[in-house]
Amino acid sequence: MDLGLGGAEPFGQGCSSTGFEPSITWTGSGGIGQTLELQLHDGAPSALALALYSGEFANVALPSACLTDLAAPKLLGTQGTDGSGSATLGVPIPDTPALRGADDFLQWISAEPGGPLVDAFAASNELELVVGP
Repeated sequence: MDLGLGGAEPFGQGCSSTGFEPSITWTGSGGIGQTLELQLHDGAPSALALALYSGEFANVALPSACLTDLAAPKLLGTQGTDGSGSATLGVPIPDTPALRGADDFLQWISAEPGGPLVDAFAASNELELVVGP
């Protein structure tokens, strides 16, 4: 995807054993010095959710039918989902000019008993974020 200098674009599919497809959305500009609000929708209700990120793209088959495009993902933060399976995590983007144009990939993983990832987790689709001005 060509997001130029700043923007975000969801891609891929979520995977779950519940019949719902977890998805990642966002609000905010994704600019330096701003806060990006990452949202998970259709996760398991009242469950732990992990927001992951990576600065590298890779097409990795997980031990299930799920895919991730995060190479060596790192934990961005954790959040509990509400009764409808939604969660929001505020991600402050440092006011560092060198970050302008940085390309990052984000994804939610949430606890789901019997889920497709090691029988315990579900995964959202992914979000590509290019840090803007």
